[in-house]
Parts: sequence; C-alpha cells; structure tokens
Amino acid sequence: MQEQAKKGISLNVAALLIRGWAATIYPFMRRGIGKHHPGMLGVFGLAWLVLWVAYTHASGLLWIVPLYLLGQLSHSLGHARKTSHVHTDYGGEPLLAMKLLRFKDEAAAKRFGEPLISFALGLGLLWYGFPEGKYFAFGAIALAMNQAIIDRYNNRRVDDLRDGMIESRHLMGQLRQRR
Repeated sequence: MQEQAKKGISLNVAALLIRGWAATIYPFMRRGIGKHHPGMLGVFGLAWLVLWVAYTHASGLLWIVPLYLLGQLSHSLGHARKTSHVHTDYGGEPLLAMKLLRFKDEAAAKRFGEPLISFALGLGLLWYGFPEGKYFAFGAIALAMNQAIIDRYNNRRVDDLRDGMIESRHLMGQLRQRR
C-alpha cells in the first residue's frame, strides 16, 4: 500500500513538472485563456524555467519570463474589462497551430500542432547553436504529454458524470418503488 502511495506521489510530481513546462510555452500560441489559467502550474513552470536556465546556462530563455508575465497580465485585464463566456480554467484556443498549420479541429491542434511548432522552433534554435533550443524541443514532448493528461482527466470526468447519471436513475427507481 505504501509503495502505491509513493508511486502516486511521484507520478503527480512528474505530471506537475510536465504541465508546468507546457504552461510556459503554450500561452504564446493561444488566445482566450481563462482568467485563472494556468494558475499554480504557471508558477511551477516559471520555477522550472529558472532551474533550466541555471543548469544549462541558456540565459536567452530569461526573456520568456517578462513576456509570459505581461501576457498573463494582459489576459487578466482583458477578462476584467468584459464579461466572458469562457471557463475560468480554459487553456485557450490554439490560434497559432490553427492558422499556421491549418488545423480545423482544436483538439488536434493542441495534440499535434503545438508540439510540432515547439519542436520546429527548438530544432531551429539548435541548428543555429543556441542551447535554448533544447528547452523548446523537450517542451514539445511536454506539450504533447500535457494534452494527453488533460484529455485523460476530461474523459474521466465524463465517465464520472455518466456513472452519476446512472446511479441517480437507479436511486430514483428505488424511490418510486417505496411510494
């Protein structure tokens, strides 16, 4: 039992690192991000970015931090000025992947387009000898895994809702029998 708990904690930490890494990349590719998104994932992502810069000496990545903070501030101010029909934790519409790569489906753009753009950017930077390219190349993997985690979570929620609906019908049937 204790081994399963340790395994669950280590998987949660890995998922937190992956999702935080992705949270530092995809806000530059999306629009319409919810006002509470990415929240703590963004904080962990920025910490991860600083650790990456310290370890790899890729100081060129530090320009992402003020741009990221300004982007989040502009999203917050945009939500404060208008009432929005967007979920507060919505990750945004993958605008860059849909326009640049001509994806029609939002899920496919998030699943394949954004990692492809990040990987291409990373390879381009590596080609020219910039160590910052590794961050974006590995970030492509983080983006793909992040979307897989989100898809799995959403499928699980749908299953839970369906199970709740089935249980409520069953309990309503029992209630009617008691009358």
